[in-house]
Amino acid sequence: MSNHSRLHALIEKSMNKQSMQPVCGLALTSLLFSAALPLSFIFVFTLYLNTWDWVYEPLHSLIESLGSFAAITLALFILIMRRNRQLRPRYLWIASTLMGMGVLDLFHASMPPGKIFIWLHCLATLLGGLTLALVLLPERLASFPGLQFLPCATGVCSAFLGTLSFFFPEYLPIMGENENFSLLADSMNTVGGLGFLLAWFHFCWWDVTEEFRNENILLANFSLLFATAVLLFDVSTLWSPAWWMMHVVRLFAYLVLLQFFLKIYSRDIGYIRQNQLELKKLLAENNERIKELNCLYGLSRLAEAEHSDAALTNILKDMVELIASSWQHTDSAGARIIIDNDEIASDTFEETQWIQEAPVILNGDTRGRVQICYSCKFPDAYEGPFLKEERHLINEIAVRLGNIIQRKNADIELRKAFEFNNKIIEEFPVGLSVYNNNGECIAINGCMKKITGFYQEQQLCSNYNEIDYWQETGLCAAAKQSIALHTNICHNFKLEDASGKQHFLKGIFVPFLLYDEQRLLLMIEDITERREAEDILKSALLEKESLLKEIHHRVKNNMQIVASLMFLQAQNIKNQEAFAILQESQDRVKSMSLVHELLYQSENLSKVPFKEYVETLVSSLRQSYNAHDVLFQIEAESIDLPVDTAVPCGLIVNELITNSFKHAFKQAIKQTVKDEEIKSEEILRSGILTVRFIRENGTCLLSVSDNGSGFPIDYDWGSSSTLGLNLIRTLSTQLDAALEFENQGGLTCRLRFPT
Repeated sequence: MSNHSRLHALIEKSMNKQSMQPVCGLALTSLLFSAALPLSFIFVFTLYLNTWDWVYEPLHSLIESLGSFAAITLALFILIMRRNRQLRPRYLWIASTLMGMGVLDLFHASMPPGKIFIWLHCLATLLGGLTLALVLLPERLASFPGLQFLPCATGVCSAFLGTLSFFFPEYLPIMGENENFSLLADSMNTVGGLGFLLAWFHFCWWDVTEEFRNENILLANFSLLFATAVLLFDVSTLWSPAWWMMHVVRLFAYLVLLQFFLKIYSRDIGYIRQNQLELKKLLAENNERIKELNCLYGLSRLAEAEHSDAALTNILKDMVELIASSWQHTDSAGARIIIDNDEIASDTFEETQWIQEAPVILNGDTRGRVQICYSCKFPDAYEGPFLKEERHLINEIAVRLGNIIQRKNADIELRKAFEFNNKIIEEFPVGLSVYNNNGECIAINGCMKKITGFYQEQQLCSNYNEIDYWQETGLCAAAKQSIALHTNICHNFKLEDASGKQHFLKGIFVPFLLYDEQRLLLMIEDITERREAEDILKSALLEKESLLKEIHHRVKNNMQIVASLMFLQAQNIKNQEAFAILQESQDRVKSMSLVHELLYQSENLSKVPFKEYVETLVSSLRQSYNAHDVLFQIEAESIDLPVDTAVPCGLIVNELITNSFKHAFKQAIKQTVKDEEIKSEEILRSGILTVRFIRENGTCLLSVSDNGSGFPIDYDWGSSSTLGLNLIRTLSTQLDAALEFENQGGLTCRLRFPT
């Protein structure tokens, strides 16, 4: 803001009644104490002591020295306080005024009355008025860095002028004659006095703010006192009462200002001492907080140590010592940790009435306590002698202790599980190795060395692309195929050991991802003994199969011989019933012989292909009974039956088909027995006979049906005593089968038995 604008604002402010009162009060106060009172005293002295002159140089020197000391001390105070940013920037001009006047007044006090004496006084007044009038300038100029050395420069220049005046007095102008002052002396004092009046106007009218009211009153009085001293100088003569009053007024101005700043300084010293006490208190509190933080930091370090091999007991011992040193009264503090039935205490622990504790919770259950005890009494704080922060600290310690113990226990269990798994992997009778996506071996167990003949150190970190036997045995190709297809690959290969013996090995590649990185697991098993055992078993099995086939072949031959003998015997029998019995027996033997024939012809020596068996049996019976006009329908699934099931089923089919030939289709035929024609039953040459063998609802269904005459209406097959039906019932019981007959549109026999 420009000076014109500030003046305009001041005029507007003075027009306001409310703002006019403090301004006028400030001006009147300074006029009363700084001008009216001193001038009143001079008027009285002049009226009654107008002829009194007191020449006493020591007193004059003392007053001027005191004023000089006060001025220089004030200047130094102001500079120090400005450096600490305790005063406004305008005090730069005031410090320059005091420094210049103080130095010149010091020279003036040391001089005897004369030209130099008056010159130095007038020069000090002129310099002080001009520098103090600089407060009219904008305050921001006082903050300019280049002007911060102005007080020192003013003091140096003043000292330089005083020195020149002392050594070269002949060059000085005439300053007085016959105890009267010259025009130059009056002019210098008048100019200086105008500067002081301008400063007084500034402090009273221009820079009026409630915040700096006390300062403005002081500085206005200071300026007006020096202006009054100038006026007294102009109306006085050397050693006159006005002259002495002038010196008293100047000294009073210095002392009043010095007292003000000493008061400020004393106040600041009080603030400093109070701040020091508060700082000391804060430092003590900070030390407590630092101890608490060190305690928590130490717990963190111990928590890190929980992953080492350190036992939990050792960790708890370190903890109690750390906790005991973290409380306020360290020398009297002791700590104890109780977990289940275990108790760990510091060396200084002594259980007393001054105790603080917190529960240790593990997995939701209170499993212990953390305790702090003082061995002697201390002043009460938050919780007895314990601080509020110490309550928070012990709670946090208990929580962290619980976490540390939980993690330590979990780490122990995890380590046991890890060692257990490693032991299993190491002792596993199958060679195991893991490779990364570059083909480098990153893990291997001890069995791999036994199988491959290479030490673990040789295989670990090796690349399978560079191993010769991997290339020669095809392992490398199988590994790449497993990774490419991301599937398990089994690869058998042979490898010679150090003695030259060949081993048969089985390798299985298992690709997998671990942390989004490709890994390949190789399992190698030595199957040499298994292969040798398998070869022996295969040889024994082949030998057994040959023997079984030979046995079945011989059984079949023997049964064929029995059937042939029956046939020869039947040729000599003229009794038709006896002939029929021998023929039926012959068919039964043939049906059993057929089972053994199919067994030794088949690859499977334990099961009979029943569909093929039925077809062969039907063909044999058709030929035996010369029933070529009977239409056979065979509906059989390819089911293999064990021998002990196939034989009863074959006999049942034989009996049912024979029964159909004998009874279902009746027509007179002739049979030749010993070259003689014998009249037999009538057998119908045309008819349909159906054999079905299927799997249904977990059981086997065997049925034989014909479109013949069937059973008589009142025939009870369940109580029939004929050999055929008795044989069918007996064999079905042997098979644990459900047997049923259906006599409708012919005869149907169904047999259900478990597979």
